[in-house]
Amino acid sequence: MRTTAGAPAPHDRFLRRSAGPGRAPEGFATGADARGPVRVLATLGGTGPQAALLPLREDGGPSGPEEGILDAALFPGGPPHRWARLLVANPPGGEPFTVRVGGGALRLQGGGGRASADLAAAFEARRGSLSPHRLLDLRVARVPEPSVTVPPGEFVRILVAFPGEEPPGEAAGLDLPGGPRLLPREVTVESLRTALLDGRVERLAEADPPEARADRGGGR
Repeated sequence: MRTTAGAPAPHDRFLRRSAGPGRAPEGFATGADARGPVRVLATLGGTGPQAALLPLREDGGPSGPEEGILDAALFPGGPPHRWARLLVANPPGGEPFTVRVGGGALRLQGGGGRASADLAAAFEARRGSLSPHRLLDLRVARVPEPSVTVPPGEFVRILVAFPGEEPPGEAAGLDLPGGPRLLPREVTVESLRTALLDGRVERLAEADPPEARADRGGGR
């Protein structure tokens, strides 16, 4: 399955910070166990488009510094947002599928039903004050686009944000407008990384339940 978002990269450029030779980047956190669990919202199979709402970091780790960078770029001085990546894959042989991600298009279930922020409007308002590399990073992440069309056999990764403090993955679910329902799942870090690279949402692997991890000495 091909991507319409350019060459896949485990970390998007806006998540990187230079710290100089031999030094960890600012806000660096140790990566998670590849077999460990990450909570996501994702489809559970079936036909038609498949989707997953994934953490900002490809290892599922804390993303406070990265989210701070994004908030400072698009919502300076405003309330905090929690950011995530929406992965949508359209299987071969069907029709193009259009994902609407404009302001309020995505609504989390439970917890007050938080609606997605209007990133396209925020981008347009801040365009003149953003550096060239930040503009490029946000365009690659599809931020200026209130909707994205996914051709058959391809997939996209779209940066989205929700106001508030609660991680989007902790919601009870998410309905894509005109598309599938995403439900809570605990998947392995390894399969999350793979899905980000190849768009194969159906290959997200369920993490072992807590009791199984404890039995083999992997409890957290």
